[in-house]
This record gives sequence, structure tokens and C-alpha cells, in this order.
Amino acid sequence: MKRLTPLKFKSIRTAFIMPILLPLLFILMLLTYLLLNGAENVSRITIETVSEQSMLQVDDLLMHHLSEAIQLNSVNVDNYNTAILNIESYQNRERYFSNLIAKFPEVTMTYVGFPDKSFYGARRSQDGSIQVVRNNLQTSGASEYYNIDENHDASDFVEKFDAYDPTLRPWYVKASETQSPVFSDVYNHFVFKQPTITASYPIVESGEVVAVFGVDYLLTWLGETLSTIPIRENGLIFIVDESNQLVATSKSSDDIFKVVNGTSELIKASESSNRLIKNAVMLEQAGDNQSFKVDGEKYSVNHMSFNLLNLNWKIYVLLSYDDFVNQMNLAIKQTITIILASLILFIVISWLVTRWVTKPIYHLNDAAKKLAEGRFDFVSDEVRRDELGQLSLSFNEMALKLTSLVTTLEQQVDERTKDLQEMNESLSRLSFSDGLTGLPNRRKFDEFYGSVFGKNSSHKREMAIIMMDLDNFKAFNDTYGHLVGDDCLRMVSIIFSRIIFKNKDLVARFGGEEFSAILQGYSKTEVYELCELIRNEVASTPLQISESETVYITVSVGYVHFTPDLSNPKEEYIKCADQALYKAKSLGKNRTESFCE
Repeated sequence: MKRLTPLKFKSIRTAFIMPILLPLLFILMLLTYLLLNGAENVSRITIETVSEQSMLQVDDLLMHHLSEAIQLNSVNVDNYNTAILNIESYQNRERYFSNLIAKFPEVTMTYVGFPDKSFYGARRSQDGSIQVVRNNLQTSGASEYYNIDENHDASDFVEKFDAYDPTLRPWYVKASETQSPVFSDVYNHFVFKQPTITASYPIVESGEVVAVFGVDYLLTWLGETLSTIPIRENGLIFIVDESNQLVATSKSSDDIFKVVNGTSELIKASESSNRLIKNAVMLEQAGDNQSFKVDGEKYSVNHMSFNLLNLNWKIYVLLSYDDFVNQMNLAIKQTITIILASLILFIVISWLVTRWVTKPIYHLNDAAKKLAEGRFDFVSDEVRRDELGQLSLSFNEMALKLTSLVTTLEQQVDERTKDLQEMNESLSRLSFSDGLTGLPNRRKFDEFYGSVFGKNSSHKREMAIIMMDLDNFKAFNDTYGHLVGDDCLRMVSIIFSRIIFKNKDLVARFGGEEFSAILQGYSKTEVYELCELIRNEVASTPLQISESETVYITVSVGYVHFTPDLSNPKEEYIKCADQALYKAKSLGKNRTESFCE
């Protein structure tokens, strides 16, 4: 029988860590597999739960609001029968209807119509204000709308609609046919010109309809309500009637009606511009949950019926698998990240412990190799009180003199290297600095300009070059001498450095009494304001000539503001700034001018 070959490790540290690390890696891979395998099942259960809850929530919302309309009609009928609502008193009926609709913010209109074509009620306009309506013999069959005052009495006339016959409206016709509480078919509202559904309640005496009370809901309310139900980013809720016409959808961008000859008509779900709606209604209703794909994205579709009085609607809930699986995968990734971080931390700690245990062996091994090569190293593990510490102490005593010599030589080399480095840095600073002012010199200006020109060109970032020249400086030197002239140059250099101080910018002595600056990321207005600040600051700063004499100097400033373009030589922009400076000099000095093409 062949014997198993034992694992061989090149490092003693690896031999310590691997027996622990390998089982941990196996456990991590197994855990990852289980998490990924269970993610789909969890997502499916979550989708089913969210879908069911969403449908029930929609059902509750519909039941609440539409039942509210039925109850409101019932209250109106009771108040009418008990004379609490007195139709003959315009003040009583207008106060009644306006107070009533004020208490129900979702109701668009509440009213009553009579066989003699009279019509009374109150409506909520699009701006939220409440108006009352009259339609009787006094209005010649026109519906007249009035604003109300603080007492809920009619005040200002708003508008009227001629020849309004309530007995021909869908809500009245439906109630007359059934002679019982009923919901109208969806119809175009006479005033708002939008799809509307009405809860109607007829009063029947001796088999004849003597009045019909109604409560209107615009279907836009239903869509707005559906949009508040949390179904993730790509989910969709929509409702169809028994003719598969769209009643409402949670997406405001989806049209539920079209205008034909001035009349709103509901759109069939199969003709909707939303492919999710079209696919959902085309599925065979074989079970509670079905799915389909649109553009490679999988959707779950669930539906339930909503029935109230004569309403037979169907509620559809569509949920995107990606909305749930992506979040689940994100949670798994976060969990795996935490596990990996813990594993890495474990490896680091294990490595540190192993390193501490094996450190004397490595040190002695390295020191012995170096000693064999004529190089010496001090072993610092003699503080340990075990056998390895004693071995380190013996080795150190043997090599102490040699290591001391090597250390001395290395220190001397380090000191000379440091001195040489400092000298090189000093020479570098001198080569890029102006000796008089301490500002960067022309060489530094050219190097900096060359480096930022290409970067700003790639990023389409604005730049500016400013040229500044002291006015009448030659005459100043001739009058006060070169020493005072040097003081003047140092003074303006301090001013320039104080104003142009950002790391991204550069101010340099260009030559003689001429200075230049490079700005990055400034607008043209900001560049001009900064130039003016420099000019005013120089002009207002006195230069002390002697104890009894001070003088003021001025500076002319020219600048060019541009977005670098590699197709143009960068030197052209410096010439433009020079031309702007020349313009400032020509126009009288002590001014700021920009380059204009």
C-alpha cells in the first residue's frame, strides 16, 4: 500500500497557519454556497408576501374610499328624508353640501339631481377651493357655480354651464335603471373633463325615482393613491374594470384615458403603451402567481378581484425580481465581506502570533547567512528567557565587535548621504526660486505651466495667465536707487503671495519688474476681481523710503482667460497676456486689461 506523501511547506510560519486556515476556507465556501442557493427561495417568498400585502392594501383603500361614498350618500338620503337637508332653502342646501364636502378631502363633488332637471350640490375645484352649484328654473337650466364665504353661503359667481340635464348623466341613468345604490360606469366628468366614477343613491317612491344623490371621485385620485404603496423601484400596480379597461395605475407616466372629440375614453389594458401592463393582462389566469420577462428582466404578476355593489374590478400587482434579488445579493455580499474581513483579521493575528513564535529562528538564520557572507547583524531576541533567547545572546556576544564596526561605517555613510541630499535639495530650490523675492522664477513658471496646461486641456478646465508690471520702475530706481528698488520688489512679492496663495495656482517673478501668475479653475469675473484686488492692494501699500518719506507705487495688470486647447501652442496664451499688459500700459497704466480676440 502506497503511503500518503505528507504536505511540505517551505516556511515554518506556513506550517503553523495552514492547518487552521484550510478548514476555515472550506467553511466559508460552504456558507457562501448555502447563502446563494437560499437567496432565490427567500426572494420568491418575499415577492409573494409583498405582492399579497400590496393587493390587500389596495383592496382596503378601495373599500375604504368607495364605501365612504356609499355611506355619504346614505347620510344625505337620511337627512333629506328627515328634512335636515331642505332643498327648497338655498341657504340650507348650500351650507349643507359645502360643509359636507369640506369634511371629505378625497371627494370631488357631492350633489342631488331631480326628475325636473334641477341640480344642487358642492364641488372641490382644482385649486382646492369649495364651490356650490345651482341648477333650476331660476338659472334657466344652466348649472351656476359660486364661491362660498366664511359662513359657507354662496358669494361670488364663478362660471356656468348651459343646458345641463342631470337626468341624462351616467350616474342618474344608472341609478334610475337599478333603483338601488349603485356605482356608475366610468364616464367623462361634465366639468373637469376627466374619467370619473360616481356612487349613486336613488330615492324611490311608488316605483318612481324622485331624486338621485351622487358622490364623485376622479380616477386621478386613485392613481395618486396607488403610487404611494411601496412596491420597490420597478414594481407596478394597476386596476382594470370588467371590460379590461384601465381604471388606474401607480405610474403617473401611464395614460389611462385618451381624449376623443373632447371626451375622455378609458384605454384598454391590452392597448396600453406600458409593456408590463400588456403582458400582465395577456397571461392565462392559471394560478395566483405567474411571471414573464420584459427586456430580460423577470416580473412576478399577481391579481385579485375587487367587488363592491356592481363594481367588478381586478387589481394587478407586478414586482421585479431584480428589485428583491439585487438587495438580497447585496446583503449576501455584505455578509461575505464581513466574513472575509474576519478571516483576514484572523490570518493577520495568526501571522503575528506565528511571527512572534518563530522570530528568533528567522533572525538567527538570517544572521548566520549574513555572517557567512561577511555581513553582520545584531539579533535582538535575547530578552526571551527560553532556549532561543539564550542562543541569541550567545550569537550576539560572538558577533558584537564585528556588528559594531559595520554599524559605525553605515552611520558615516548615512551622514554623508544625508548631507549630499540636503545639498541637492538646496540646489534644486535655488534653480527654481528667485534669489531676491523668494518667488518661483521663470524656469519654475515654465515647468508649472507646461504640467498644468495638458491636464486642464484634458478636463476642459478654465485657466488664466496674469502679467503684472510695476509702473515707471526704471524712473523709481533712478530716483531712489537700486536698494530701494529691491525693497519695492520684495514688498509687491509679499502682496502677490498673500493674494495668490492656493496650491493649485502659481505666482512667479517673470523678469525685472515683471511678475506673472497662473490660475486654475477661475471664472473670467473671478480673475478680473483678483487682478483688481492686486492692483488696489499695491497702490494702497506705502513703501517707507526713510523715516520722513514714504512713496506709493502702482502696477499695470494684463490677463488672458482661456480653456486650454492642445491644438494651440501654450506660448500663444502667454503672448496674449503680454498684449493685455501692453494695452494696460498704453491706456495710462495702473489698470487691469484683458485680452480680447
